[in-house]
Amino acid sequence: MSNLKQSQVCNLPPETKIVGKWHKRPYKIVKELGNGATGTVYLANSPEGLVAVKWV
Repeated sequence: MSNLKQSQVCNLPPETKIVGKWHKRPYKIVKELGNGATGTVYLANSPEGLVAVKWV
């Protein structure tokens, strides 16, 4: 694992569409909720409703 500085964290803009790694479900980013040492958490729309998605 690499140590990233705050400025090196990947920021996903709202409306970005991603596909989940494990369940292969589509997600549409709504907004960033927070970030820390191991990644950033986003609020996203999914087929099941609003979810929190961690982006490493």
